[in-house]
Amino acid sequence: MLTVQTTPPRSALRPFVRCYVQRNSDSDGVSTVEPVVARLEQTVEFQFGTPYQVRRDKEDELRQLKLHPNVRFFDIAPPLVVVGPHTYRTSTLTVIGKVDAFAIMLQPGGFKQLFGIPLCEFTDVGYDASAVLGSAGLALMERLGNVSTFAERVRIADEFLECTLEHAGADDRLAGIANSMLSRDGPAKIADFASQTGLSLRQFERRFREYTGVTPKLFVRIARFQDALDRTTLIPSQSWTTIAHSVGYHDQMHMVRDFHEFAAASPSHAVTEISPQHVISVLKKGQRQATI
Repeated sequence: MLTVQTTPPRSALRPFVRCYVQRNSDSDGVSTVEPVVARLEQTVEFQFGTPYQVRRDKEDELRQLKLHPNVRFFDIAPPLVVVGPHTYRTSTLTVIGKVDAFAIMLQPGGFKQLFGIPLCEFTDVGYDASAVLGSAGLALMERLGNVSTFAERVRIADEFLECTLEHAGADDRLAGIANSMLSRDGPAKIADFASQTGLSLRQFERRFREYTGVTPKLFVRIARFQDALDRTTLIPSQSWTTIAHSVGYHDQMHMVRDFHEFAAASPSHAVTEISPQHVISVLKKGQRQATI
């Protein structure tokens, strides 16, 4: 039985951090399989139990090696990893054994703002975070590993990130615009978002990729796909046509094409593969807990 808990950070961190997530299982015999589909999440993940086994598609591995010649593809995930956004289904994670994982899930632009590293370096891949965050990241992992409750780990993460925030650069409108696009509160056209920054469209697209890891157009498409996936898992009685229209698709076939591109499966098949913990950890506010 897998238990998932989430909670938002302290108020000062909410422009940068969406939530914290902890997953626990006391049974060594539990086997959890989770496909990694397209998603906008930027996460820093800590594994204190059985590490994930990562199985990447061979064609995708060759593709990524051309884009990231220095990246390492892990058969066994490292205990501390930075995971960027994914633009398609890249791999499958398997956990056989005890689960004890804690994750910092960041807002769009949060990683760039807090750590000053362009997120486009992490698109579709995960990096050993000890090489990215250095001794500070390892010290944080040690502190988190020395406690066991979710509340204690949240307190430690809050303290670490508030200290990081003191040395971070000033807030940037790019991150706020990304949040607006994610919540669907802003104008519909990418050019309208660009005009809010005073940048040309090309400059806006380049800087947007530094903050989110993807282009503005792709960002909006993946956000809509995630919204559809979340809605059908939260309200399974809704028809696919209703879901498609509620998240802004022109028709159901446009949604089906996005599911094949971003999840390599039909909507119905994707929902059966992706566990309910996806819904709890993605784009949600407030504290939730579920037992799976």
